[in-house]
Amino acid sequence: MENFVYKIKRNYVVFEDEKGTAFKYYQPNQRQVLEISRANGLEEVLGANEKLLRENLEACDDGKNLDKKAAKEAKEIFISELLENSTLEEFFSVMAEEFARTKEVKRKN
Repeated sequence: MENFVYKIKRNYVVFEDEKGTAFKYYQPNQRQVLEISRANGLEEVLGANEKLLRENLEACDDGKNLDKKAAKEAKEIFISELLENSTLEEFFSVMAEEFARTKEVKRKN
């Protein structure tokens, strides 16, 4: 029996906000999905979703040479604007569609 290497790779999508800052959003892992499914009541669900967003979103260096502090600040600004001006449900739906589209492209190749 031959040994093989199993590489764990977390899927992500890259997108830009309206200001042109690039972000990576990582696909939720099993622990995060369970945490959200166990949340009771609107406030708990919102808190679990916001936590998921903070854990899975990162601002990336897209040629603007963001240092860690600037990247964290850009992430917090994006999250604040998202919570105030949009809905997490809409954001997560768009990200889920992107993950499905990416998976389909990989499957066809």
